[in-house]
Amino acid sequence: MMTTENVRAEREPVDAEARIELAFLREEIERERLAVQARIASLVVIGVWIASLMPFREALFYHALILVFCAIGYGHYFVTEKKSNRAVPRLALIAADYALLTFTLIADNPLNDWQMPPPLRLENGGFAFFFVILAGASLNYSASRMAASAILGAAAWSAGYWWVAAQPGSFSGPIKADASVLDWIEAHKQFNFVDMAILYQDLIVFGIVAAILTMTVVRSRRLVREQAKVARERGNLARYFPPNMVDRLAGQDEPLGAVRTQRVAVLFADLVGFTAWAERRPATEVIARLRQVHGRLETCVFDHGGTLDKFLGDGLMATFGTPDVSEGDAANAIECAKAMVTAINAWNEAEPGREPVRLSVGVQYGEVVIGDIGSARRMEFTVLGDTVNIASRLEAATRELGCSVLIGAPAMEAALAAGRSQIRSWRDAAAVFEGVPVKGHAAVKAYGLN
Repeated sequence: MMTTENVRAEREPVDAEARIELAFLREEIERERLAVQARIASLVVIGVWIASLMPFREALFYHALILVFCAIGYGHYFVTEKKSNRAVPRLALIAADYALLTFTLIADNPLNDWQMPPPLRLENGGFAFFFVILAGASLNYSASRMAASAILGAAAWSAGYWWVAAQPGSFSGPIKADASVLDWIEAHKQFNFVDMAILYQDLIVFGIVAAILTMTVVRSRRLVREQAKVARERGNLARYFPPNMVDRLAGQDEPLGAVRTQRVAVLFADLVGFTAWAERRPATEVIARLRQVHGRLETCVFDHGGTLDKFLGDGLMATFGTPDVSEGDAANAIECAKAMVTAINAWNEAEPGREPVRLSVGVQYGEVVIGDIGSARRMEFTVLGDTVNIASRLEAATRELGCSVLIGAPAMEAALAAGRSQIRSWRDAAAVFEGVPVKGHAAVKAYGLN
């Protein structure tokens, strides 16, 4: 069975607006599928009802028309799901729906042994079925399609009404305003009288309902766009913050707060020797490798409650304690650093035929400036300060000191204060470097882990 996943490749979105339009299309496809199922179920019920009202031979005519209605319903779904240019086929199918319904309501059944005068067929209340087709058009997020459905429906019923009025023996015209009740009764006593006032009444009511449904469609489309915007904003948050924080941040008017200073843990991770490796590889392989690395590192950041500040070529910068601080921020950062090294090592072991990847990580804890930077056109949430610079320098120093992770003494002390036994065991096993040089800063004490 065809599903919304069958949308063709050329419809894939290239920007935010295209993604919204694709979402509308997918929803329309799903609605058309449901509409086809509802149409078939309804027509089956009508077919059974007709079979109970008239002889089998006479019912065959209406059963044949039911099959055509089913085919047109499937046509709506097929055009929406398969055709890239859908406007003209859609209009043709809507016109076919109304034309067939008009024919069904006013045409003689050739299999009947008797014939009803056409004017009498206008009095059986069949025009109510036009509202069913009109309501079906409102299932799509297209005001133009809604308006076209109203116009085509009114045109089809008017054509049918005028055709009946033009039949030999029929006479028509509105009842005069000064006519008496007896005049009205006398006119309607005649089976070949076609009351044009009823047609005008039908068209007015049909137009009012169509206008209301069109406004509903416009409003629904606007709401869907607003929801898509909210979903996009939440998606942007999810790129930087762990999933458990996204709901809370999305519900706040100022989720990141004002520019301020606070104590956070900063982590820098980088691939050792990646630049030299990338120079010898095609661009597609380089990008594929980066995506694999970034995916593993990002998972570690979010699993440990961190915020992904930015990707830095073959590495990344993450913070722990943004936008809200906690006692375990430094410990989370250190555990994340170890998890990153473990994840990369496990990846190397899982693919022994691939050139292994080596990761270096630096962690520092201290006061930073936190807030949005940039211009009115583009802003970025980030942290700045000495702590950030030291974390970056510690990451770079791992190469000379022969370790995978370098943790600044303030970060280790803050992590130990959180009372996690695993951090203590790592501190006891770490190599202690009393004076790691930092450009533009006094040498710092750090702990080396592998």
